[in-house]
Amino acid sequence: MVIDWSYVVATLLIVTSITYFVIGTSTYSADKKSKVRQKYIVAVTFLAIWSLGFGVMTIAGDEGMARLFWSIAFVASSMFFPSWVGFLLYLTSHSSKRMDRLVSLLYLASAFFASLCIVSSDIVFINTDFG
Repeated sequence: MVIDWSYVVATLLIVTSITYFVIGTSTYSADKKSKVRQKYIVAVTFLAIWSLGFGVMTIAGDEGMARLFWSIAFVASSMFFPSWVGFLLYLTSHSSKRMDRLVSLLYLASAFFASLCIVSSDIVFINTDFG
């Protein structure tokens, strides 16, 4: 019996994404007014979209669909970093106007970087045993 590893990898990534969504929403729903939980749900949502995008990209039928889901996952992964930094700054009580501006600058830089990478079209997709 031959195992198609791309489906195994995709299943792991999609299950991981669902797990992130469940953990994030259950944490957030416990206290929706908590600023820490609000920042956490944003970061976990980007993480879940990142995992889901790469999972679907792995089993995409053609290069166009793979490119679409790669783009979605890449933007989510780029936005995860500033959202996680913002969460950690707030969690450790280091949040201030200066740090909020830093996080905003990180969001802008990440969005610019992600857009630049997607528009450059220099990405080459290679089909491997793992997707």
